[in-house]
Amino acid sequence: MPREDRNELEARFKERTDELMGINTELERHIAERKQAEEALLKNSAVVQLLVETATVSNQALSFEEAMRLCLELIRAHIGWPLGRIYLVSEGPVSEAIPTDIWYLDDPEKFEAFAGAEGLRFAPGVGLPARVLSNGKPAWISNMSTDQNFPRFEQAVDVGIRASLAFPILIRNDIVAIAEFFTTEILEPDERLLEVLLQVGAQLGRVVERDREEEKLNQLNEELESRNVELAHKNQEIEAFVYSVSHDLRSPLVNLEGFSEELGLVGKDLREIFESGDLPPETRQRGLELLDEDMATSIHYIRAGVKRLSDIIDTLLRLSRSGRAEYRWQHVDLGSVVEHVLDAMSNTIAEREAHVTIGDLPPAWGDPTQLERVFANLLSNALNYLDHERPGLIEVGYEERKAASDRSSGSTYYVKDNGVGIPERALEKVFQTFQRMHPEKAAGEGIGLTLVKRIVERHGGKIWVESTEGEGSTFFVRLPKNRGGKS
Repeated sequence: MPREDRNELEARFKERTDELMGINTELERHIAERKQAEEALLKNSAVVQLLVETATVSNQALSFEEAMRLCLELIRAHIGWPLGRIYLVSEGPVSEAIPTDIWYLDDPEKFEAFAGAEGLRFAPGVGLPARVLSNGKPAWISNMSTDQNFPRFEQAVDVGIRASLAFPILIRNDIVAIAEFFTTEILEPDERLLEVLLQVGAQLGRVVERDREEEKLNQLNEELESRNVELAHKNQEIEAFVYSVSHDLRSPLVNLEGFSEELGLVGKDLREIFESGDLPPETRQRGLELLDEDMATSIHYIRAGVKRLSDIIDTLLRLSRSGRAEYRWQHVDLGSVVEHVLDAMSNTIAEREAHVTIGDLPPAWGDPTQLERVFANLLSNALNYLDHERPGLIEVGYEERKAASDRSSGSTYYVKDNGVGIPERALEKVFQTFQRMHPEKAAGEGIGLTLVKRIVERHGGKIWVESTEGEGSTFFVRLPKNRGGKS
C-alpha cells in the first residue's frame, strides 16, 4: 500500500477512535448523572417516607413517650446509626438537657456502658445536646477525637463511637426536647439530613404540645370535678340551712297567725260588751273606735306580715329545690311548647286584650318541662307589664345571632313586648332574687326571672334583656341545638 494511502487511513482511524472515545465519555457522563439522579431520587423518596411516617406516628401515638420511641426507631432505620436517645429540656431560669429512659441500642451489650454514662444534665453549651439548646439548631460531630467539647469522650471511644448528631424538638420557637444519635463511623455533616431532622423535630414538638394540652385539660377537668363536688356539698349545706331556717321561722309564724285569730275573736267579744253593756256613751264610743280602727288595722298588718313571710319562705324553698330537679334531656319542639303555654294563658291574654304572634322556632336541646317554665315566666311577665295606654303586642321569635367569641352551636329565641319597659338603672338587677321593677303592676315575690336564669344556665345557655323604659322589653334566650352543646 502506498505510504500516502496508509497515512490517510491511519488519520481516519485515529479520527474515528477519538470520536468513539468522545461518545463513550459522554455516555459515561450521562450514566453517572443518571445514577446520581436516581440516587438523589431514592434519597428524596426515603426522606419523604421518613417525614410521612413520623407525621403518622406523631398523630396516632397516644402519648409523648410512645411517639418518641416509635420515631427513634424510624430515624434509626433511615440513618442506620446504632444508638439514639431523647432529652427533655428543664423549665426554669437556666434550661438544661436532662436524659430520659427513651432510647434504643442496636447492641445493648456493647453500648450499655456508654448509655449508662449519659445520666448527667447538660447546661447550655456543654456537650452536644447543650449546643442544640444554646442556638436551637441541629449539631453534628464528625469525629469525636477532634472535638474538645464532649464530656463523654472516653466512654465513647471505649465502645467505638466516632460521630454524633442532635436536633431540637420544638414547639414553635421553644426547645422542649432534644434527640441525639451516635454511630461508629467518622462521617461528615449531611446538611440535607439535618434539615429533614429539623422538620421531624417540629412534628414531634406538636406531640409534646398536644400532650401538654391534654395534661392541662385533665387538670382542669379534675379541678372542675373537685369544684362540682364542693359545690354540691355547699348546695346541700345551703339546702339544709334553708329547711332549718324555714322550720324555725314557720313555728313563730304559726303562733302569730293563731294569736291574730285569737285577737280577732277577742275583738268580737269586746264589741258585744261595748254594744250591749251598761257603759257610759263616751266609753262605749271610744271602745268601738279602738276596735274598728286601731285593733282591726293591727290585726290586718299582722296577718299581712305573716303571709308575706310565709310567701318568702316558700320562695326560698322553691329556689333551693330548683337545682335538684332531674332533667329529661331531649330535642324539644319549642313551637309546641310556646303554643301550650299560650293556650293555658288564653283567658289572661283575652283580659289584657293582647295580640301575641309566634314565629318559626327551631328545636332546642333540653328538658321540655323546664323550657316550658322559661317561656311561661317570660310570657307572663310580658302580659303583666303591658302598657294599658296602648294595645298590647307580644312577639315570640328566633333570630340568627352569634357572638364573635362564641364558637359553639346554639339558637337564640326572644320574647318581645311593647310594655312599660325597664329603667336602665335596673337592667343589671332584673335577674336577681326578690327584684321587682314595677310591684304595682303585678303580684309576686320577684323570683320568676331568677328561676328562669337558673334553668337556662343549667341548659348551658344564656339569657339577657334589652329594654327601653316606656317602649318595651325583649328577653333573649340562647339554648344549645344538640346534646353537649353550649350556647
